Amino acid sequence: MKNALDSATPEDEAFGDGNVQGGGWAAKITVALLPIIALAGYTALGGTVVIRGNSMAPELVEGSRCFMHPFGEPIAGDLVLAHGPDPLGLVVKRVVGLEGDQPRLVEGWLDGTRDGKVHEKIGDQRWRPDRSGGGYDRSWPSHLISQRHGDGSPSRLPGMVREAKGFRVAPGHLFLLSDRRDESVDSREWGAVSTEAVVRVIWFCLDSGA
Repeated sequence: MKNALDSATPEDEAFGDGNVQGGGWAAKITVALLPIIALAGYTALGGTVVIRGNSMAPELVEGSRCFMHPFGEPIAGDLVLAHGPDPLGLVVKRVVGLEGDQPRLVEGWLDGTRDGKVHEKIGDQRWRPDRSGGGYDRSWPSHLISQRHGDGSPSRLPGMVREAKGFRVAPGHLFLLSDRRDESVDSREWGAVSTEAVVRVIWFCLDSGA
């Protein structure tokens, strides 16, 4: 399987505090550097990671550098850095299901319901498989669950609660998907991940393919 997942390599960020005195050109330089210093300080709190793999293409590609939000709580549509199941280590994936959600894929489009209401599809074209022969992920969960487990039981996915009409994301869990689903592994195989496994929400990325 190519590009099975996106891993993330944390980077140590360091910056020094400089004292600038006087006016004139020194003051102008100080003003010019303020955004850089502010970004460095923000980065020091949140940290950065470098993407390895292409499961989040085209938005994130090999070598993309992502800055993490130091305080953000994940919501649907966010990219997050999380601890994947052993032995995967750190992974970057997109949140598509919160506690109580029923994430679904229908002919390559992401959909979901919460409190009985149908939500808008997230991500527009980003969620279409790269190829028409995307296999089981064209319509999910019924085909995937049946293919993987034989008896069609969604209760076998960790972090999911089975109900009469499908299943929901369990309390304290998130359902994560890759953007490039036809060549990736994610919560379709692991199940939902604990919110405690989330390291940070991704704030923005540089050197991306988007």
